[in-house]
Amino acid sequence: MSRKGVAPIKLRCSAGIPGRCRGTIVLDLAASSAKKAGVSRRARRTVIGRAHYSVKRGGATIVKVHISRNGRRRVLRRRKLRCRASVAVRRGNGARAVVRTTLTLVAPGSSN
Repeated sequence: MSRKGVAPIKLRCSAGIPGRCRGTIVLDLAASSAKKAGVSRRARRTVIGRAHYSVKRGGATIVKVHISRNGRRRVLRRRKLRCRASVAVRRGNGARAVVRTTLTLVAPGSSN
């Protein structure tokens, strides 16, 4: 994460599909991180960032996800924070898919 609260995330689009890959990437707290960060059980799915993207076929791009004030505060307090990235893809032929992975946000200026 940068000092301005932007998390750069690299996304690729497969070359074997027609058209562009478009969609939304959503960062929310992973279940274990939410528990450690003191989030109540009801509010476990705390969204800390969201961005729209469009990638041409066979290409890659870096999507800048702006982290919310709440998310920045949690990262700065703990120096790093595990979160879940959900990438909703709408391909050129109209097919939709959701890909989920876990990543770690690191506070700016930390040695990790």
